[in-house]
Amino acid sequence: MEPSKIAGRLRTRKLASKERFFLKHPATLGAEARYWLAVAVLAPVAWYFVARVNQADFLVFLHAGRAVLHGSSPYPKLGSAAVYSGSAFVYPYWTALAFVPLALLGTHLATLFWVAASILAYAVVVRLLLGPDALAYGLFILASPMLISLQMGTLTPWLALGVVLAWRWRNRPVAAAVLLALAATAKIFLLPMLLFLLASRRYRASAAALVSTVALVGAGFLMGPLGMIGYGHLLLSLAGHEGTQSWSFMGLSEALGASSMGAKLLLAAVAGSGAALLLGRSRNRGDDAALLAGLLGISLFVTPILWSSYLPLAAVALLVLVPKRSLLALFSLSSWLLVTADRAGIGGDVLAIALVVILSVIELFRSRPRETRQLQVEILHALSRLLPTTRWGIVFAAGFCAALTILAVAEPASAAAIAVQALLIASVVGAIRMPPAPKRDALIAR
Repeated sequence: MEPSKIAGRLRTRKLASKERFFLKHPATLGAEARYWLAVAVLAPVAWYFVARVNQADFLVFLHAGRAVLHGSSPYPKLGSAAVYSGSAFVYPYWTALAFVPLALLGTHLATLFWVAASILAYAVVVRLLLGPDALAYGLFILASPMLISLQMGTLTPWLALGVVLAWRWRNRPVAAAVLLALAATAKIFLLPMLLFLLASRRYRASAAALVSTVALVGAGFLMGPLGMIGYGHLLLSLAGHEGTQSWSFMGLSEALGASSMGAKLLLAAVAGSGAALLLGRSRNRGDDAALLAGLLGISLFVTPILWSSYLPLAAVALLVLVPKRSLLALFSLSSWLLVTADRAGIGGDVLAIALVVILSVIELFRSRPRETRQLQVEILHALSRLLPTTRWGIVFAAGFCAALTILAVAEPASAAAIAVQALLIASVVGAIRMPPAPKRDALIAR
């Protein structure tokens, strides 16, 4: 065997040893103990917020599981007011099957189990991204979107865990494929994540992900009460009703005066151009981290319904791109300026914000000024990995301008609304002074 191949196999084994969840070296046992102690200590703090809100999303899943258990349909009647009630089950059929075991339990016991398991899922996410860092976990779990996702009993902790595990096991075709397929079919807006395996030239894993996705969705259509057309009609009806009320790009466009069709057309044009730009850039540079983070960003951008409980996925994208605790502190602090937890009252908000500020101050004093400056440089470099090169930038700008021109002729109000957003985005991007990009070797995914 050639020496280069032998060296390559040794490097692969070394990387595989680093991917072990628990490090066996005795020096790490103290850090592991402190980390899981922090998880246990902060669990009652999280429960303080969870107990004040009805687990709306989880109750929907639980009722769907009970409906399947008793042989009835978990879906609302198409065209009825129940579709827009906010408590209707609108997920793929296999998710209802997944909640059948919990449906065997009482509501209170099932809720306790779900909240505890979701907190544990977030703990594993932080552990995988930043190591056994107790301070990082505190900053993560006390961010307002994380608390809101726990309050609502959403699937977000499990989607985040699935994406992070797929990222960590991206060189294991079956594991990565199944995890991404589960995440993409549990929440349809994550379907762009399936492009990660294809664009990173993991063709066998990409084929496995496609087969897994088709199998999950197809089995649901065959076993469930709704076929493909009926389920599509259900999703379109819900998106049309809730889209204007959410934080999505479509909701913002329509609030600024764009028509529904105009917002959809431009959304498709921008998302498609952005995806092509990201995929082409990633193939040239081989940057898996930028590709995964960019696809997560595109998924959150194109979803017609976007709530604050989805934002933990944005934190995952940031930490995959720049795995620094200082960036997490910035995210946690800014999250409370964006949105506060539900029904926690002034006392609850003050408690969480005070804890986040204390942890951020500790992080500030622990990190040296040089490390702070290094974080700024790394963030700018991360942005440079997502922003286009000159050639791809010209292609993206031309496509965007063409879409805007067509829209201006067809619907002037829609074009004006989108132009306002384009100017805001361009001003932010133009204000960023990019440092010289590091060498390609430094951009290879960790």
